[in-house]
Amino acid sequence: MPLSIGILGGGQLGHYLCQEASKLGMETIVLTPDPESPAIRSADRFVIGQLDDVGAAAQLSAESDIVTFEIESIGADVLSHLTYAEARGDVRVAPGPGVLQLLQNKARQKGWLVRNGLPTLPFQALPADYSRPQSLARKFGLPLVQKAQQGGYDGRGVQIIRSEKELLNFWPVPSIVETYLPGARELAVLVARGQDGSVLAYPAVSMVFDAVQNVLLEVTSPADISAGSAQRAEAIATYAVERLGGVGLFAVEFFLTREQTLYINEISPRVHNAGHHTLEACPTSQFEQHLRAIAGLPLGPVTQTTPAVMRNLLGTAEATGAEPPEPGADPASTAENVFVHWYGKREPRPGRKMGHITCVQREPTKARTLLQKTAATLAPKLAIAS
Repeated sequence: MPLSIGILGGGQLGHYLCQEASKLGMETIVLTPDPESPAIRSADRFVIGQLDDVGAAAQLSAESDIVTFEIESIGADVLSHLTYAEARGDVRVAPGPGVLQLLQNKARQKGWLVRNGLPTLPFQALPADYSRPQSLARKFGLPLVQKAQQGGYDGRGVQIIRSEKELLNFWPVPSIVETYLPGARELAVLVARGQDGSVLAYPAVSMVFDAVQNVLLEVTSPADISAGSAQRAEAIATYAVERLGGVGLFAVEFFLTREQTLYINEISPRVHNAGHHTLEACPTSQFEQHLRAIAGLPLGPVTQTTPAVMRNLLGTAEATGAEPPEPGADPASTAENVFVHWYGKREPRPGRKMGHITCVQREPTKARTLLQKTAATLAPKLAIAS
């Protein structure tokens, strides 16, 4: 019988996990609330249900040898169910319910980073009814950053407060506040940890975010930073994943200051948008690597011989009602090593990730030029940002 992988979440990350699982001879079953989600078309089976639905999660785990996650926002009762199911020997869970429970809450995660001596920015955890945001401006200065403790991703749940006036818009939700770093670079390191404790880190990548929506726009791999900074980021990320003790693929995001100081921004216990380029640029994609890790297979090589640049294709306000392209890789897009991927999402909302383009070129400047040219030709098809 082929190994059965249950995936909580049905977005594009789940879709690529299903595709790579098929190549490895594994079966997949996806739990998603959306019957039109990207992973539905590539999974062997699926369960329609909310990510806090214990009954749906019980069905998923009963049909799976291993359960994993493609999104952090899994309900607490579902994580409790998976904990008990794993303790009974009914299913294996990777990276582990406890690891996800720790990392899905930004306040808990930041506290863990501090306790483990990992570099992160000073912060303060706040309850939903916190009523003195002016005192935070005195403590952290302005601008400052407010992040919802749970549920934020793709720019949601994060706001930069730049003035005393904007403090009036302070969110009444459990949150953390931390220092804003002007001029800091943003990096990520993908780290895989196998069942046998073996660890491999992909080359550090640099990331560019949309200044308004805080959503990832572009990834360059390897990162265009000094070799010393890249090595330090990879070493810190590896140590962090070893301390967590989970199994699978992790994305460790960093800030790099002008003084070349590194701070961990956050850790995601799953495959990540910062690793899409690995589909074309690395011998082992992040998706295959995650599956190899959780299935107890040897980790694959992570060397990258040719630089790559990845750009997200985002919906815009003008995209409402537009008909998105058919899902999958665009067969006409491989000229000059430019690869276009559409996710098959039916609603191109502003800032929503509708697809991505990767260009593999020895010269990153040429790669960016080709990406811009390709995005400009694709924009009228979907009213995407070009």
